[in-house]
Amino acid sequence: MSSPAFPPAPSLTHLVPDRRTGYTPPLGLITRASLSDVREQAALFTDPLIRTLMDSVTNLVLILNRHRQILFANRQMLDMLHLEAADAILGVRPGELFQCEHARSATHGCGTSEACTQCGALKVILAGLDGVRGVEECRITRRNDELVEAFDLKVCGSPFEHKGDAFVVFAIMDISHEKRRRALERIFFHDILNTVGSLRNLVELACEQSAPAAQEELQLVQQFFQGMVDEIQAQKLLLDAENDELQAQMQWLHSREVMLATISSMRGNDAARGRTIELDAQSVSCPFKSDNTLLRRVLSNMLKNALEAEEEGAVIRMGSTVDPNDPERIVFWVHNPSVIPRTAALQIFQRSFTTKGAGRGLGTYSIKLLTERYLKGRASFVSWEGAGTTFTIRLPLEAMCH
Repeated sequence: MSSPAFPPAPSLTHLVPDRRTGYTPPLGLITRASLSDVREQAALFTDPLIRTLMDSVTNLVLILNRHRQILFANRQMLDMLHLEAADAILGVRPGELFQCEHARSATHGCGTSEACTQCGALKVILAGLDGVRGVEECRITRRNDELVEAFDLKVCGSPFEHKGDAFVVFAIMDISHEKRRRALERIFFHDILNTVGSLRNLVELACEQSAPAAQEELQLVQQFFQGMVDEIQAQKLLLDAENDELQAQMQWLHSREVMLATISSMRGNDAARGRTIELDAQSVSCPFKSDNTLLRRVLSNMLKNALEAEEEGAVIRMGSTVDPNDPERIVFWVHNPSVIPRTAALQIFQRSFTTKGAGRGLGTYSIKLLTERYLKGRASFVSWEGAGTTFTIRLPLEAMCH
C-alpha cells in the first residue's frame, strides 16, 4: 500500500463544503494538528515498553491524537504497510491510511464526508475522545485506479490520557473472511433447505398418489428427508446461536404439552429405534414463558443424547418439576440408565467433544449454549454408577427476551 498524503489543515475562517454533496462537516472533524505538532506528540510514544506492549497483540493498532491523526503504529500495522517505521504515516487519519473512497473524495479527508457520519471507526474514535470505550463494525471500500477492494473490520477505540492530553488506542481486526463465510453459509442453508424440502414434498405427493403396496417404502423415504431437514435446521440454528444472530421469541407454553410434542417427534428418530421414551408420571404441568423452537431443540438434543448412549431395549425418561430451591424456575430433565465415563464427563458441554466419532459432539454443547445464552436458564448433568445419567435444564417461569 502506498503511503497516503493527507489534506492540509483548513482555514478556520472558511469551511469548504463537500464538493460532491454540499455537506459541511463540523469544524471539530476538520481541524488537524500541524506535522511538527504531530511529530512532537509521536515522541511521547517512543518508550520501548509501549512499543513492546503494542507489538505483542495480534490486532492492527494505532494511537491517535484528539484530531484523529496517527501518532503510532504497531509492528503488525507496519508490516501490513511494508514499512519499517511510522514516519511516513504520521498525521494521517485511519480512513486515509486505508485509502477509503470517502476519505479520498471528501474535501477535508477522513471523517468529513456525509457518509462518514455512519462510519463505525469514526464513532468509536469520537467516543474514545469523550472517554468512552467503544466497539463497532466498519465497512471500507478502497478504490485504487480500477481496483475496488471491500473490507469488513471490527474496530475498538480505548481512551487514555498521557501528559495531560487525550489519546485513543484504535485497534483493528479484519473480519472480511468471517463475513464472507457467514454470507456463504446463509446461501448454502437457504438452497439446501429448499432442495431437500422440495424432494420431501415430492415424495409426500407420490405417497398420496401411489398404490398401497408402495406407500410403506415411500413413507420411509419421506421420513428420511424430514430427518435431513431437521438436521440441517439444527446446524443452522447452532451457527446462528454462536454468531449471536438469534432473537428469542418468548411466548406462554405448557410444560406437559412441550414434552409430549418433543417425545412424539423423537420417536421417529433413528436413535430411538428399539428404545422406549417415557414421560414421567410425576411431571408437573404448568404454564411458563420461553421460546418454543429453541426449547424444543434443547429437549430434543437431551433426548437424542440419551438415546444414543443406550443399547436397544433401554428406557429413557423425561420429566419436569418446579425447582425446589427456586419456585420461580421450572426444571426439565432427561434420564438414561448408563453412566458417562469420568474422562468424558469432564469434557461434557465442550464444543466438538464427542464419544461418537469424528464430526459429532455438538449436541451437549448446543444444549448449554441455547439454554444459557438465549433461554436465560442453566444446563447441568449428573452421572453416577447405579443411578445413571440425568441432564437437567432450569428455566425461569417468565424469561425475558435475549
